[in-house]
Amino acid sequence: MTTTTTGALGGAATRAGDVIRLNKINKVFQTKRGPLPVLSDISFGIAPGEVICLVGESGCGKTTTGKIVVGLIDQTSGEIFYEGRDSRTLKGKDYDAFRRAVQIIHQDPYASLNPARSIFQTLSAPLLRYKLARGRNDLNAKVIELLERVDLTPASDFVDKYPHQLSGGQRQRLSIARALTVEPRFIVADESVSMLDVSIRMSLLGTLTRLKDELGVAFIFITHDLAIARHFAWEGRIAVMYLGRIIEIGPTPQVINDPQHPYTRALLGAIPEADPEVTRTKERMHLRSLDIPSLYNIPAGCAFHPRCPLWEQGLCDTLVPPLYEIKPGQQAACHVMAREVAGIQPIDLRDAPDAEAAK
Repeated sequence: MTTTTTGALGGAATRAGDVIRLNKINKVFQTKRGPLPVLSDISFGIAPGEVICLVGESGCGKTTTGKIVVGLIDQTSGEIFYEGRDSRTLKGKDYDAFRRAVQIIHQDPYASLNPARSIFQTLSAPLLRYKLARGRNDLNAKVIELLERVDLTPASDFVDKYPHQLSGGQRQRLSIARALTVEPRFIVADESVSMLDVSIRMSLLGTLTRLKDELGVAFIFITHDLAIARHFAWEGRIAVMYLGRIIEIGPTPQVINDPQHPYTRALLGAIPEADPEVTRTKERMHLRSLDIPSLYNIPAGCAFHPRCPLWEQGLCDTLVPPLYEIKPGQQAACHVMAREVAGIQPIDLRDAPDAEAAK
């Protein structure tokens, strides 16, 4: 008999060893047109040194998720746990430790840096705020070390410059150095290479990979590009988002080589290959529609069903799919694939058992 659970994402509110865990995060923005639900039941945990890539089309909720994790905006409901404790209950030194531990690298290196501050001022401010440098000599040495760590060398050529004197790639390296000043345990990288040229993009990804390995920093890496996700998180996990929900999650090699959700298959089919002939002949998932539904009017049942070639009337347009564990460690929110591959009978997410009861 096959047991049905909501998968790893619907697990317990805390998991031993997680640095950060999101539990049923929902976010609704109030607009002139009415409530705009941008996130629904987002749940996952990240262990020290782990990488999870959030991928999906623009507007699916990736950036909102990242900003909620680091505290730039508040969730409407749900909890974020830092080392097993609800982040909203942290006070005093515990809150300062959380703020140091969780940092973000913004997408736009032109807007995220203060143009009135030199590089030295940008990097020294958090070091002084958290008393991580003792005296002027130590402060200078730490700033130089940070610049060298992100390959802004020779550091002496950069320390007195201002952001407008740097290229886009150099600005983003400075943003990374700023995130590293307070010795974080967890970094949200929000489309941190999307605005850069391809050659610079690969160089910066190499820098992030090296820092991940050297410092043991965990990452949420947000991108719309599955090719980049595959490169950066091959030893981590990919979570695919669609209209505010995670619709597939699992180890990167499994998701890339054997996707279980039709939307993931469509994304992978759209990736151009180095060989033009392979690109022309590769198998593609042909969608019923190219139009993305509005968040103001999310379709009933599975939100992807108006575009899905596998949809079944009376099922996909009626029941909201949970994250079924279709293969070990790999979950997908698809009734049809869960039934055909794993033999799981379709259930409605609204009627899914509590995570603890499901175990």
